[in-house]
Amino acid sequence: MRPSGTGGGRRVGALLHELGAPVLALVTIAAGLVAGAHAASAEVPDGPVSWLAAGDSYSSGEGIRGTGMDGDPRTCARSDLAYGPKAAGILTSQRGWVIGPLSFPACSGATLDEFYNPGAGQHEAQWQQALAAAPRGGRFDVVTLSFGGNDVGFADLLTGCMASWGKGLSWTGMVARGRSCDVDSADLEARIDGLVAGRSTVHPGVTYGEGTHLTLAGFYEQVVRENVSADGVLVVVGYPQLFADTGDWGDWRGRSCHLIDRGDADLLNAAGDRLDEALRTAVADANAALGDDRVRFVDRGDLFAGHELCSGSIEYLNGITVTERLMHSFHPNDIGHQITAEQVAGEVEAHLGSVAASPTTAPPTTAPPTTTVPTPSAAPRTSATPIDDGTSDFSIGDRFVSACVVAWPTAPTYTSDSIIMTMDCRAAPEQFTFTQVTLGDPELPITPGTGVVQVDGVIVDYAQSTYGFRTLVVEADSVTW
Repeated sequence: MRPSGTGGGRRVGALLHELGAPVLALVTIAAGLVAGAHAASAEVPDGPVSWLAAGDSYSSGEGIRGTGMDGDPRTCARSDLAYGPKAAGILTSQRGWVIGPLSFPACSGATLDEFYNPGAGQHEAQWQQALAAAPRGGRFDVVTLSFGGNDVGFADLLTGCMASWGKGLSWTGMVARGRSCDVDSADLEARIDGLVAGRSTVHPGVTYGEGTHLTLAGFYEQVVRENVSADGVLVVVGYPQLFADTGDWGDWRGRSCHLIDRGDADLLNAAGDRLDEALRTAVADANAALGDDRVRFVDRGDLFAGHELCSGSIEYLNGITVTERLMHSFHPNDIGHQITAEQVAGEVEAHLGSVAASPTTAPPTTAPPTTTVPTPSAAPRTSATPIDDGTSDFSIGDRFVSACVVAWPTAPTYTSDSIIMTMDCRAAPEQFTFTQVTLGDPELPITPGTGVVQVDGVIVDYAQSTYGFRTLVVEADSVTW
């Protein structure tokens, strides 16, 4: 969901696109993710920071590999790789924060009223679930959430837009029909206006508060006043634009992208932009009422720009998914949540770290174990600092032997005497999203059809963005299969 302006954060989507380039370029782009928005001198809070990760499927992790596969029709499709718990983990492992307790009631399908009220599928209100883990005083230092997409019925809208693909039309008819969506722009605008005013389209008659009518801005204000600690922060996460601008689609796609026609994609993208702008405006209104910037907005449209569906680059979202779980369709994937988590971690640190406040909530009886590591810089480390995965150290200069696969569609790049590949390697600690492997053989016959290969080499460096995105850098002696 792309905003009309062009901010400096717009190009953060280039982060993964540039993985095949030299590591320094990757780190320069990654540093831009937080440039100007987060103070490098932010301090670590003095005590444990309590965290509530609430929201809908875009917060629970629906779309991440393996989620929702328990066979329970009431599943919330939660994943520890979702941006909320992932952001908490970044601050723990990369900044030395102590996070605890962490409550994670976000649930696939949730609407905004379900934060305070029981929801569909017999789920308890998310706030009631959180209270079971809440620190003394019943307030959290950090609350992260995304709500609104289900309130305006985006899931049903997408289904309606794809409906005619199953109505027996010929290929020619499908190409010529132009649009399939069951709604028009006026209907979508009315739905979003209703969300802002406190009228959910899918749950008519409900209230966002506990029996209290609240506008969207009023809801944010109430969460801060009643559920966030005195120095705490509410981070509202928006929704990404699903499709690349249709004018940029490759000609080979014809008129559709994942069963969505060009005209329908334009309609959905415009509605997404309007929804994100409504969320941003409500955040500003809530802050005005609070007299302080206690509510922060993370613009996923900005973060995902250039990496939407059919963008021609690495996509941060799933298209139609039929091999694992259909509900994963049109949701952020693992990389999309990682990118979001970095920004959320930055917003939290900018707020709590800048005031250097001791959390007002009492620590849990038993604080969760944490690992304190040196504060990372925004440039590649060249010293042999140990890289700990909890079981062993991976230091610069150590041997690296692992089964790996090329992370297509990030294609290898070539120099006159080497090939540089962005790879997913089993032996790399999980804190590394990818491993960059360089081999002195530009003739290496590697293709998208190449499966698992064995990499044998030496760790020569590692790159890291300010908020946790890491790439292990390996110089290979051999790549065999």
